[in-house]
Amino acid sequence: MQGNVNVGSGGATFNGVGVSYVNPTTGRAGFYAEDVYGSGIVANTLVTPPAGVLLPPGSASIPGNITVKTPQGNITASLGGILQEALNGNISGGPTINLVAGTPPSGNSAGHTGNIDLGTSGVIGGTINITANGNVTGLVISRQNSNINAAQNFNGTVLSGGSADVSGGGSVSGTIVGVGGANVSGGSGVTAVVLGQNVSVNGGAAQSTLGTTAAATTTSQAAANQSNNDTKQQLASNDDSSDDDKKKKKPRLQHIKRVTVLLPKTG
Repeated sequence: MQGNVNVGSGGATFNGVGVSYVNPTTGRAGFYAEDVYGSGIVANTLVTPPAGVLLPPGSASIPGNITVKTPQGNITASLGGILQEALNGNISGGPTINLVAGTPPSGNSAGHTGNIDLGTSGVIGGTINITANGNVTGLVISRQNSNINAAQNFNGTVLSGGSADVSGGGSVSGTIVGVGGANVSGGSGVTAVVLGQNVSVNGGAAQSTLGTTAAATTTSQAAANQSNNDTKQQLASNDDSSDDDKKKKKPRLQHIKRVTVLLPKTG
């Protein structure tokens, strides 16, 4: 209740897992080994079992939820990270990660400040909900929605396959991408780069920030007009030859047997 949670520095090694099961068709027990990986706080599914292995009905097909609460402390992901991944390739919605640090003031209680530092490994999962009675920093990647509320400042990167809702009592900085939209607000202002089809910053009208149709500027239009005028002048110059020159170039007819040939006038 009063301590911090530090995920640690993590690692990059595989862990062997022995999977025991009962074949629902034959009723016989079976066993197979698989390698899983991850560091920090991890919720995984098992990989797809080998051919011929039938897992019992009700076996987990999506990762479990992750909840970390430090009412009077901080959450530090550091290099370990917090990961929620389906090793069987199932990316269906449903799994959530909930991180809560600190306690806001209530009644006679002054509350407790709690910061969440997700570091460079960050938090990766389905729907991610983050609340801190302090600062939130680091990397957040969600397959569905990201909901982040910092009582003080937010500084980090958010990549959300759904919507990205980020609010800070102080400043909001970094990069925020919401494929389904983004709603960002900061009590001291928003300097973050916010990208999405439907983006609202500090209550402003929603708009797309993924790019706009290129329109001709005044400078480009003037340059185009000048180029057009130069072309006309060049054509006029090429056609401004004297009448004598034109007469000299006028062809004459000369009959040779039954073939009529056009020859330029000479002399």
